[in-house]
Amino acid sequence: MTPKKLSVGVFKAANNWPLNAALANEILEQAGVEVEVVHISSSKQQMEGLIRNEYEVIHTAADNVIAAHAEHDLALPPEKPRIFMGGDDGFLSVHSSNNAKSFGDLKGKRVGFDSTTSGFAFVLKKILSMEGLKEGAYHEVVVGGTDLRFKALLDGNIDAAIMTPPHDLLCSAAGFTRLANASSYLPRYQGLVGACRPDSFPDSFLMKYKAALVKSLLWLRDRRNKTAAIDILEDYLEVGDASLLSELYDDLIFRERGGFDPSGSVDPEALDSVVMLRREFSRTNVLGPRSKYLMQL
Repeated sequence: MTPKKLSVGVFKAANNWPLNAALANEILEQAGVEVEVVHISSSKQQMEGLIRNEYEVIHTAADNVIAAHAEHDLALPPEKPRIFMGGDDGFLSVHSSNNAKSFGDLKGKRVGFDSTTSGFAFVLKKILSMEGLKEGAYHEVVVGGTDLRFKALLDGNIDAAIMTPPHDLLCSAAGFTRLANASSYLPRYQGLVGACRPDSFPDSFLMKYKAALVKSLLWLRDRRNKTAAIDILEDYLEVGDASLLSELYDDLIFRERGGFDPSGSVDPEALDSVVMLRREFSRTNVLGPRSKYLMQL
C-alpha cells in the first residue's frame, strides 16, 4: 500500500539540495508524492528507524546499506533494505590542521573519524594507505559527524579528517590544508543513495519519487535559478555566508567529475568500489555481488 505521506530519513547536509529544492518548488507534490523529512543523527539510528518503519525511505551512504546486510548487530527483517536510487559520489575531501601540511606529516598524528568502520572512514583509510600510511601509522580518534570533526580540527583535538560540504569550504576558510579530493584516488565511488525496504510500496511510487528528484536537480542546474537555489540551501543549513553558498553552488551542482548524478542512477562500478573497501577494511567475506543490494525499477 502506498503511504499517504512518505517519511524520508536524512542527515542534515548539503547533498540534500535536490530534495530541498523539490520540496520548496512543489515538484514532489506535483508528482503526487507528499514528503515529510526526518533528520537523523547517526547511521545506526537511520537504519534502525527504517527497519521499524519510522520512515519509508532513507538517503544514506551506500556503504550503510551494504553494512546492514554484512554486519549482524541489527535485527533485519526478511526483506533487507535495498538501494533504488543513486545520488552522488559523496563530495569527500581530506583536510588537515596547521600541524600537518602533507600526508607525510600525518605519521603519528591524530586522524578523526565518525566511526572507524563506516564507509567514509574506509575511504579515508584507503587514501592514507595509498599515500604510504597504513593502519597503525596514525592514531584513530572517533569524534563523530562532520560538524564535530570540523570543531575538533578548530579546537586542535585532531590533525586531519575527511569532510563533506559545506564543511570542506569552512575548513578552507579557517586556513586548513585541503590534502586531497577523494575522487582523485577513487574516481568511481558511490556516496549518497536512496534506499528502502522493498516490501514497503510499489515500484511505480519509487519511480515517481526518483523522477521528481531528477527534475529538481535539472532545476538546480539551470543557472537562472542560482539565487533561488542558494536561498533554499541557506534556509536549510542556516548558513548566512553568501560567498560560501555561491561557491558551494558552483562546485556541487556543476562538479566536472563525480558529484550529483543527473539521472539519479547507481553507478555499478562505483558501488563495486564501496563493496571492495568494506571487504578490505572490515575483513569480511560475506558481502556478495552488487545485485544483492539493488532494486531494479
